[in-house]
Amino acid sequence: MLNTSGEGPESISRTFQIEEGVQEIKVRYKFVTSEVHGGYFGTQYNDYFNVAIRSQGAGGSASESQTMNGLGLSSFDAGGATDWREFTLPVNEAADTIQVDLTVANVADGLFDSALVVDVIAKPKVKISDLKAVVKNDTGNVTVTITPATPAPNITLTLSTRSGTGAAKRVDEEPNNLPANCTPSRGS
Repeated sequence: MLNTSGEGPESISRTFQIEEGVQEIKVRYKFVTSEVHGGYFGTQYNDYFNVAIRSQGAGGSASESQTMNGLGLSSFDAGGATDWREFTLPVNEAADTIQVDLTVANVADGLFDSALVVDVIAKPKVKISDLKAVVKNDTGNVTVTITPATPAPNITLTLSTRSGTGAAKRVDEEPNNLPANCTPSRGS
């Protein structure tokens, strides 16, 4: 958590190395300002924040800068906090150096402070998009292979079927046929 202390900006910067195989960095954060519940929304006491992330190896960057007034009153709860916000940045999979910069500022007064709360900086190693499995016979068996297999990634796989000739049974209709480490979920 980065807090203001009187009038003006407060900043912090962190640099870290990521290991081979990481495809992206995700930053999750929220902005909290006492100006909102203090009754100063829409005034010159327009506190702000900036979150920036840079990749040295991949050469990319992502950032968000916002002011209290720019976000709009509906962006804040009764305590003056936004919902969790996040963005991701692709990085060099062969290893990379990442820099995260945070700034939060108390504008035009030193009384009602603001904060920037960073909940997570994630480095997912497995990225699966548009995974599809096709059953080619009426046994309903589906094999999905995920690499790298070690360490085992934390993945939720949802299977659904279409009705009609040769349709397989839903996974949750026969839970005893699931592997020991699988749990069916009800859904559409």
